[in-house]
Amino acid sequence: MKFSGNIDEYKNQFIVPKSTHEHIHVLKNMFYIEEFKFLLTQFPQGIDRKSIEEYCNIEMSHYEKLSWIRNELDRYSVKAEEEQLLEEICTFIAQRIQPRKYVCYTNISASLDTIAQEILNSLRKKHPNHSIFFTSDETFSYWKTNNIEDNHWNETESTQIMDTLQEYIFGTLNFRPCISSPENIKYLCIDYVLQSKFGKDIIVYTIFHSVARRLGLRCDVRVLHIIDNFDIFWKPKFVTDNLENARKFYIKYKDYPNCHTDNRSLIWGRVLTTRKMLVYTTNIVAAFIKEHTYIIRALLLSGNN
Repeated sequence: MKFSGNIDEYKNQFIVPKSTHEHIHVLKNMFYIEEFKFLLTQFPQGIDRKSIEEYCNIEMSHYEKLSWIRNELDRYSVKAEEEQLLEEICTFIAQRIQPRKYVCYTNISASLDTIAQEILNSLRKKHPNHSIFFTSDETFSYWKTNNIEDNHWNETESTQIMDTLQEYIFGTLNFRPCISSPENIKYLCIDYVLQSKFGKDIIVYTIFHSVARRLGLRCDVRVLHIIDNFDIFWKPKFVTDNLENARKFYIKYKDYPNCHTDNRSLIWGRVLTTRKMLVYTTNIVAAFIKEHTYIIRALLLSGNN
């Protein structure tokens, strides 16, 4: 069955009848009306009822999930700054990009915990007497859920962890960057990058930063002056201005995984906060969502469900 003509024909078929729960359906009805208006302008010759109904149901499901994500972000934004974590922002972004997939922060955090444990296992083989092996579970739990202002260890032990961390992330696991585009938006999804070890540099850096924090190291993800470029910055003591033995990792270098750069550019860059992360990634996702909506419409309305 096909519909054609004015919007009232569609409203009579799809909009929920009045009831004692009418207020619950107001937003849903407004959504459908706007979709019908768009579809009528694009397909004035008429549209298959099953296709348009399926399309609207999928879009409404996505809309409801996006509304839930926005509400969660509003609640998250009032948390103390030290409790706002880059990997949690990345999880919100992954949920928004993949509204039909169940993406849970608990699973993301567990994957990061596993990497941290594997690095500890590697560190134990090289430095079995490292102080980290005498650290309490309460301390590890704090590092996992809070940003830290400085390294927990002295320079020697911090460097031992950093060496092992860098070797494991960029060597053993071979995390590597890609050039993102709307066609491979999944590379901005932290769940996918944790599994494939391949993704947008900002996500790879977030994973490095998050694992380092779980091991008592502070690493800053920084925004460079070059647009759409980031790096990881670490130094033995953040409470001082001393840059001796500081490190910068830039994974887009052609000699990757040897991505430890020289000290001449150490002072360049601004720390990537959770707010800046959200703005940056949201801009990418917004462009993708707009294009993705047209793709869904085209597929459903052509019958290729």
